[in-house]
Amino acid sequence: MKATIELLDRCKNRFDNVVDSAYYEEIMENVIVDPKVDWDYWEEHAGLREVMALADNFLGRAL
Repeated sequence: MKATIELLDRCKNRFDNVVDSAYYEEIMENVIVDPKVDWDYWEEHAGLREVMALADNFLGRAL
């Protein structure tokens, strides 16, 4: 729980809105384990939004 909330906190701007690029970065570093992905991966593969939506759903269920 705490790690998920801290992840979300790191992705917020000064107006308390989640910044997608920061959130996706956190998901790529801390949530997706196999295959490991980064921004370069998504330059050559489709499905970024779909994968991020699934990861967001996964994190939401944890809370």
